[in-house]
Amino acid sequence: MDRLNLDLSIDQGKGVCESLDVFTRLCLGQLEIVAELVRQGVIPVARPSADGERAMASEECCDQIDQLMRAAKQLLGYPAGASNGIGHPDVHTNGRRAYEVEKVLAAAMVVSGGTLRIDCVKPMILPLDGSSR
Repeated sequence: MDRLNLDLSIDQGKGVCESLDVFTRLCLGQLEIVAELVRQGVIPVARPSADGERAMASEECCDQIDQLMRAAKQLLGYPAGASNGIGHPDVHTNGRRAYEVEKVLAAAMVVSGGTLRIDCVKPMILPLDGSSR
């Protein structure tokens, strides 16, 4: 099996974990995360603010994006507040892999005091039939 080794600073590891979490949530059908990221300023508006700082979305804009994400979720057939679990057979393999790597990385950050070295040798992907290994 091919191997991939990463050397990351703790800050880089945190950024990667957060990114993997967002991707996993999207793969589960948790589209509300987009509105949350806009509200937190992680996703800025496309125009710079008057003082040259990153421009944050207005409360009205955040509310509209929240409504759009709820509508998109409904179009995909998800009831309000519901999503798939990571073991659901419809969750894409990439979403499962992102979840696995996020958990490995988060655990490594707990035990590490400086630079991270992550060795991903055996995939921990959950079986599609929901059974445990």
